[in-house]
Order: sequence, then C-alpha cells, then structure tokens
Amino acid sequence: MSQATLRQLADLEPDSVPMLSVYLDLRFDLGTPVRPGLTVLKDRLRDIEKTLWPRGEAYDEFTADVAVLDAYLESEVPESAQGLVMFISAHRNLAISFSPETPVENHIAFDALPHLFYLARLVEDRVTAVVALLDSETARLFVASDGDVTEVEDEHTDAAGFRALYHGREGIKHYERHVSQHRQDFAREIADAITQLAQREAAQNIYLIGQDEPVALVRVELEPLIAERFPGRSPRLSIQANSSAVRTLVEPLLEQIESEREKTQADLLIDAIRAHGLGVAGTDQTRQALERGQVETLIITEDSMLSDVERDAFTRMAITTDARIEIIPHHDGLRQFGGVGALLRYRSDR
Repeated sequence: MSQATLRQLADLEPDSVPMLSVYLDLRFDLGTPVRPGLTVLKDRLRDIEKTLWPRGEAYDEFTADVAVLDAYLESEVPESAQGLVMFISAHRNLAISFSPETPVENHIAFDALPHLFYLARLVEDRVTAVVALLDSETARLFVASDGDVTEVEDEHTDAAGFRALYHGREGIKHYERHVSQHRQDFAREIADAITQLAQREAAQNIYLIGQDEPVALVRVELEPLIAERFPGRSPRLSIQANSSAVRTLVEPLLEQIESEREKTQADLLIDAIRAHGLGVAGTDQTRQALERGQVETLIITEDSMLSDVERDAFTRMAITTDARIEIIPHHDGLRQFGGVGALLRYRSDR
C-alpha cells in the first residue's frame, strides 16, 4: 500500500455513517482447504449486525459494505494470498484493498473512521536487502523484505570468452590475463546491477552468497557505501537454489537487524528524554506533540497502555503529519511511560 493511499485513509473525516475495516488472516489450516480466518470473519460480522438493530441507515450501510467484501473475497483473492486488509464505505464510494506478504492478525470493525493502527504495523518501514547469488559465470539477484524473497532480475551469465584455446607458456599467460580481465568485467557489471537495485528498493543491506572468488571480486567493485553493508564472510548456496532456500538463509539476519533497529529507536527516545532533548513520552505529552506536528517518529509498544481508540488516533495523527511510525514488541524503559513516546523534529516549551 502506498503512502498516498495511507494518507487518504488518515485524512477521512468522521461520518454519521460508519465504515468497515477488515484485517483477515487468509492462511489455510495445515493440510486442509480451510481458512480459519473466514470463520472468524463470519462470526464477527454476525456480532456487528446484531448491534445495528432496529434497521436504519447504519444497518443498510453495513449490509452494503459486507456485499462489497463478499464479492471481493469471491472473485479477487488468489489462493496464494496470506492475508487481506480492506476498507469499505459504500456511503463514501470507497473500497481500498491491500494484500500483505505476511500473515495478518484478524480484526474486523465497523466504525466512524478506518482502523489504521494494524495497517501501520504492516506497512511501517521494514528492513530490505538485496541478495546476490554468485558463481564464476552466473549471478541471480533477489530482493528480501517483510518475510518475502523475490527474484527480480534475469540471470546474468558470462559463459562466453572461456572457450578459446591457447598453446605454450605465453599462450597460457595470455589466457590467464584474458580470464582475469573477463571476470573483473563481469564483477563490475554485477556490482552495477546490485547498486541500481539497492537504490531502487531503498535496501539497507546487501548480501553476497556463493563462491569465494566471485564474491570477493564483486565486493571490490561495489561502491564504498554499499560495501559497508556486508555482515561478514559470505555463506555458501548453490547457484540453482530457489527463493525459499535464499529466504531461509537471509531471514534470520533481517529479523536481527529489525530487532536491533527497533531497540535503537526506543533507546534514543529514552536518552532524549533524559537529556531534556528531542523526545517526549506518555500519553498526554505524545498526543500534544502529535497535535503540534512536532513528531518525527512515533514509537508504540505492542503492550502499551493505550486503548484501541487512542492507538488509532495517534496513528492517524502521525500519518497526517508525515511522521514515521515504529511499533515494537516491548521496551523496559518505555514501559514506564505507558509504552508510547515520540522523537521530535523540534522542541516546544510552551
């Protein structure tokens, strides 16, 4: 989901007619054709419907919204879908859907405004990496992000230029120089492709996987800024490995980086509060900073003391003021402030 769409949802004004927010886990039960999330959806919609009697404008809107949802589930959701996020308002002529690559926690609400906290958790900045799988003649490029690994380039091959025959000592030396130059040219080509892909995907990390020699050659050719992102010695993997094997290798590294980044953000916030710097924490101070447009990064722990209404309100204000949102599992320091705080763009001592 684009930031523009997220902003469109956050900018909606409360209406007398509610709208439907749906977060649905569409994974199949192991070994069966059953999606338990659909049962959760059915039960939840039945419960909401019971609250809308006697029939009136809200009931009619709910019925119309559910019809749109049913039609979408019937015709638009592929078998491979892991989850669905959808916001529907027949009254507003609005139907926005989003299919995340990772599982979704079930949450269905019929309310005056869209529920955006769960969406922010799905679309917040994630660690992205470019992965290059290399051997002496082939390179395959992947993008790894948010639990998914996708091959994004055709294979780069360099089999040509190694078949010529050379005789005698001088011929062998010439052949060796030819091979060495050819491999350096190939490494330079791959490094350029990696750099362009990393810039396009805003990748924070790059991993080279494969044989030692091509990995070393490509590493030398990469720009210094890119080269600093290597975690260390390259792991080994067959050039024929599928995306699943690449994901198994890379995913733990990305999870560790994400966890460290989240902790760093929360630690920076606590340090800023101690230094009377660009940081506030607690429900009231964070709300005031959001209302003034001071917030650079809103940080909420998953075990915060905020109510669902407060979480959505804070999320909406952060989106409409172009603040980043970090949702982290737990932080001991932030827990003392109710699990919510913000790094600020500027201070206001009013």
